[in-house]
Amino acid sequence: MKKLFFLLILPFTISNVIGQENNYKKVGVVLSGGGAKGLSHISALRVIEKAGIKIDYIGGTSSGSIIGMLYSIGYSLDEIENMMREFVYNHNVYINDIIPREQLSVFNKKINDRYLVSLPIDNFIPIPIGLTEGYMFLSWLNEKTHHVHGIKDFSKLKIPFLCLATNLETGEEVVLKSGNLAESIRASCSYPLFISPIEIDDMVLVDGGISNNLPSREVKNMGADILIAIDVQENLFNKIELDNAYKIVNQIISFKMSEKNEYQRKICDLIIYPDITNTNITSFDQTDMFIRNGRIAAEKKWEELKNIASIQKKSYKGEEINNFNIDKSFPKPFINKKISIKNINIDSDDDDNTNFVKEELNFINSTERKINYSELKKYINEIYSTKKFRYLSYKLLPTKKEDEKDLYIDIRKTKINKYLKLGFNYNSVSRTSLLVNYTDNNFLFKNSNISADFIFDNNFTYYYLPRYLISYNFDIGGGINLDLHSSYQSIFFEKQNILFNKISITNDIIRSRSVNQFDKFKVDKVSNIFSVITNGISFKKSIYYFGSVRLDIDYQVYSNEAKEILISDNDKGKLSNYRKYFFFKERSLNIKLCTEIDTYEDKYFHTNGFKSKASYNLFYNKTQKDDTFFLGGSINLLMSVSKKIDKYIGFYFSANSFNTFYYSKIINTQSNIQTLRMGGMNKIDWAENTSFLGLEFQSYSYPNVIKLDFGLNLDFLKNHQISAEINYALCNYHLYDLFNFNIEDEERKSLNIIGLGISYIYKSLLGPIEISASTSPQNNLEPLMFLNIGLPF
Repeated sequence: MKKLFFLLILPFTISNVIGQENNYKKVGVVLSGGGAKGLSHISALRVIEKAGIKIDYIGGTSSGSIIGMLYSIGYSLDEIENMMREFVYNHNVYINDIIPREQLSVFNKKINDRYLVSLPIDNFIPIPIGLTEGYMFLSWLNEKTHHVHGIKDFSKLKIPFLCLATNLETGEEVVLKSGNLAESIRASCSYPLFISPIEIDDMVLVDGGISNNLPSREVKNMGADILIAIDVQENLFNKIELDNAYKIVNQIISFKMSEKNEYQRKICDLIIYPDITNTNITSFDQTDMFIRNGRIAAEKKWEELKNIASIQKKSYKGEEINNFNIDKSFPKPFINKKISIKNINIDSDDDDNTNFVKEELNFINSTERKINYSELKKYINEIYSTKKFRYLSYKLLPTKKEDEKDLYIDIRKTKINKYLKLGFNYNSVSRTSLLVNYTDNNFLFKNSNISADFIFDNNFTYYYLPRYLISYNFDIGGGINLDLHSSYQSIFFEKQNILFNKISITNDIIRSRSVNQFDKFKVDKVSNIFSVITNGISFKKSIYYFGSVRLDIDYQVYSNEAKEILISDNDKGKLSNYRKYFFFKERSLNIKLCTEIDTYEDKYFHTNGFKSKASYNLFYNKTQKDDTFFLGGSINLLMSVSKKIDKYIGFYFSANSFNTFYYSKIINTQSNIQTLRMGGMNKIDWAENTSFLGLEFQSYSYPNVIKLDFGLNLDFLKNHQISAEINYALCNYHLYDLFNFNIEDEERKSLNIIGLGISYIYKSLLGPIEISASTSPQNNLEPLMFLNIGLPF
């Protein structure tokens, strides 16, 4: 009945505009806010477009402002759907301000790979005004709007557009019709407690849905004659439905909107209500349902939509407009187009930060260098990741040349320089570990920071001393950082039922104590602590956002101590218990030059990326006994690549070469520390340790190793992965014998080691959760299980 009534009165409602100078009746579309539910707007607009309606004005609030903005600047609905599906898939990145790992500098990658949470502190731990600053969301908006960065008047867009925000000081609605388009959308979507407010024109703005979630009147005031609204708002909950914190917060916000919504709905000529039952603003897993329900709801209004299209196509004289269609021509983004940056203009509240940004981006400020927008975004993201800024926005404006742009950057320094960072890890080797970090930026000097890690784990039981890493670095100019550091790294582990000549601590005993007579014994159990104390200085420089070069000058003390060894005589079955059976210590002075490239999207979850590392280390080692010393060098080359073949299947490959050459005061002796220690599946980034399938932790220790890894992985669900891997290593004590396969002397022959394994990895909020099973012929094909929870450190 309502539909029939609408069809009967519609011709009369437009009679007052027939005869006016407009060629057709102007249609405005209003898109309400609603978080993830706003995805319904896309398919509803597709039906409106299919009906032949030309949209003359469009406005929206919150998530509705995103869809409306994208449509107003010329994107097709297919393009918008693809963009929003990508946004939903990576919503954790955009909403939680997680800069993709591949866009961080090598040094920041190492930091982010360690900590689970980072809490800003300023004399105390404050409650943040929002869970995130909204930088990554604003960066996404800047990217999508960069082809219209030069347009400040939103009425000059392909389709005139507006959006709504709320003044946090007064509670009044703010209509945004001009200015920075990306910042306006960021303001309209600043949902309280989730995304921090943004300051525009001296106003502190938050989500427009608080004051006006359906801006019908505002779109009508733009000049629209017919209003079509797509409404995905929730009604007020009853007392039974108010059963969680989200609903309570949403109810409080909705009180003020409820009465205004009724007024705004009455202004509309047609309202489309997609089904949003049992969903909320964070129901990103319901994307397909939202898009389907938007289409279904719009199709139910098909006759009304066709009638509007028919009337709109008539001229004021009642004649049909020839070749009436929806014009989709509009400048498209140049994401992949190479451009040059002619000028860099920085608006900042701090001169030091201005100089810092100019220095970081100086290499792109040249008409000779061409980059695309995606590359520029990575450089900008890397700057923001330094934590020097609470706000950073950028835009590209045209110059006289088509392939030249001026870069404008707006930055505001952070008010918080101190952070408390926490990490947690459990694994089968070192058991439970807790990481506590204190970071203070601008410590003593500007552009400097101090970072102190303290790790409490099993080692604390023995030494009552936590592992630590203290680093103080500052910028000395030219993009070079000077780093002063001190660390104590150690790991406690146990092994059982291992032949004496198969474990690295036995090799340490034999080489340092000459106790070959113990070869006939079997180790039933060994409790061991391996530790390294390092003090040194480094000079380091980032190369773009993916590479680095550093020079380390370190003084290190290595020690390996067996706290308890149970040994049985294979012939007599006698069992002996030795405590502190041996202890070796070597001191080393190292000068190490290292270059590194790392573009991995995730360190622990195989996706896409490339990594290479080349280091050359000059060392002088001195042992604890007999004044033995070693003078020489070592070269370590590592290359790995991970590639997704399609959505589900991928592979990875790595090659690691570790070679040592040195002169010793005593002939035929071996250094205990200039070796590559292999075994276990826990990831340790210090003291030349590498994992190896099927072997206990540090089962083998050789100064010359060629190690190859190959694996296949299956992503059967998002954040769930199964990997099958094979490891191979060729090892020898002597570099010149490594590839000599004709040696008859068993002591000089190279050892071939093979390991096989399968792993299940889940990317959780705590970090990677990994369950692995592996085996090796060198371990009599006995299965080894490994469990890891959290980011290793």
